[in-house]
Amino acid sequence: MPMLLVNLIVPLIGEPLHTALEHFLDAYLVDDIGFWSSKLPLSSKITTNYIALTGPIAGAILLFRNCKRIDTIKKDLQRNSAIKIMATAFAFLLLCLFFAHQAYFNSVDLAIRNEKLRIAGQNFLFYTLFSSSILLYIAFTPVCIFLLMVCFYYRIIEPLAKKVM
Repeated sequence: MPMLLVNLIVPLIGEPLHTALEHFLDAYLVDDIGFWSSKLPLSSKITTNYIALTGPIAGAILLFRNCKRIDTIKKDLQRNSAIKIMATAFAFLLLCLFFAHQAYFNSVDLAIRNEKLRIAGQNFLFYTLFSSSILLYIAFTPVCIFLLMVCFYYRIIEPLAKKVM
């Protein structure tokens, strides 16, 4: 919701506020990271900084909520195949890490990319949806790591320890 509001309001603000906001972003926050759009320069700069700042916070909140549900997760692990759960979590983790890498260490202008990504760089609504999905991938990265560790421990290490004892 905040990204949609930013992408709606920023084109409507006047030039003095536009310049002051851009100066603040250039001085105090990161510049040209993640998935941005040269067609929506200021709103995409605000959005990428929002993702960079709130992604780890959202990931920590999701991780904390999953840590509180450890008993439910253990029961789910007992019912399902460990290989299937670990393969799914690992594949999703790789996808999350790819998007996290792109969001923090790479700069991608969506307005000049191939036709599939160009639509996200040309329209503020599609850019907002695309950016929201990037934020979710970043937030789910710690949860995937946690689930892999829990699954690995309770389905592989713990049964092996019981056999040895």
